[in-house]
Amino acid sequence: MKYKTLDELSLDGGKYGIAASAVEKDDSLLTYLRITDIDDDGTLNTEGLKSVSNEKATNYFLKPNDIVFARTGGSTGRNYFYDGSDGEFVYAGFLIKFSLDPEKCNPKFIKYYCQSREYKEWVQSVNTGSTRGNINAKTYGSMPVPDIPRHQQDLIVDTLSVIDDKIKNNKKINHHLDKLIQIIIREIIDNSPKCKIKEMDMVVSDHVANGSFKSLRDNVQIVERLDYALFLRNTDLKNNLDGERRYVTKDSYGFLKKSRLYGGEVIISNVGDVGSVHRVPKLKIPMVAGNNVIFMQSKNPELTDFLYVYFNSREGQHELDSITSGSAQQKFNKTDFRNLMIPSPTLETVQSKISPILNYIDNLKLENSNLSNLRDSLLPQLMSPLN
Repeated sequence: MKYKTLDELSLDGGKYGIAASAVEKDDSLLTYLRITDIDDDGTLNTEGLKSVSNEKATNYFLKPNDIVFARTGGSTGRNYFYDGSDGEFVYAGFLIKFSLDPEKCNPKFIKYYCQSREYKEWVQSVNTGSTRGNINAKTYGSMPVPDIPRHQQDLIVDTLSVIDDKIKNNKKINHHLDKLIQIIIREIIDNSPKCKIKEMDMVVSDHVANGSFKSLRDNVQIVERLDYALFLRNTDLKNNLDGERRYVTKDSYGFLKKSRLYGGEVIISNVGDVGSVHRVPKLKIPMVAGNNVIFMQSKNPELTDFLYVYFNSREGQHELDSITSGSAQQKFNKTDFRNLMIPSPTLETVQSKISPILNYIDNLKLENSNLSNLRDSLLPQLMSPLN
């Protein structure tokens, strides 16, 4: 198999991004693309986009057929191919940009190659630094890329692009549905009576509800290998259950009676990453709540649907802020949380206005997960003739 280097397939080699601080998102400023805005699968995460205010920023605009790579930290190797459809971006200093030459390759073929197992193994082989990874522009430029016929590159791109387009459209639909739900929740907030959380028909609990710290140490064994029950942490939910998980043994699960999860509960991080709100997925494995989170569990799914949307809203986040304290590590306690006064709409209102939209969003997320699995299984097969 012949190879070419990334430098040979690009117009002008690797270029570092602008070393400027991010500022809060402002539509009057340029949008700033950072490592944290790129997901592991090479897609854009729009949730936390920031802006940049710097007189030299326009020198760092991305152009169609550019690809950027994370050069440092735990995300080294993560990459994003820019086709112009996501808007205008200025790329940040921890990213390295290569402008791909369409006369020398199908630029999207490079995009897909940089999601392949071969690429990830190459990143692992050249990544330097014991605790903080690092790959510079020269090393990225020397990356070997299979030199296959253009028609084969085009076939790979045509096949995988169809799947990616569907995933992207589903994400757009969900983005708009999220906006719609935020409008609906404000109407519900304005027209609903209030009550304390502890007065609602549900359980509020956490890991430490099972006993003292000593009894937890004596009775709970948390392991990294697959075991009886999933120890569900905030980081697992933020990563959509991708990445390394933690489990507890069967005896530990027997001890953790007050933190068992069955799917549908609302989980809120109350230490460190305070205010991160998730719904527990329904999985075919027993689950218990991890540490540093509280959860709300009710026999009425409409109630947890409402709480999930409410605590993700501006108003709900404000309520969490009001009970959060700590300078070195922010946190709030369960007692203060139970005493929060929040809107209490009728279950019929939630059932008619919120739950159907959440179900649709869930279905699209599940479809995207299946499509991603299909794409990832096809990728090595399409690449296999290269070996």
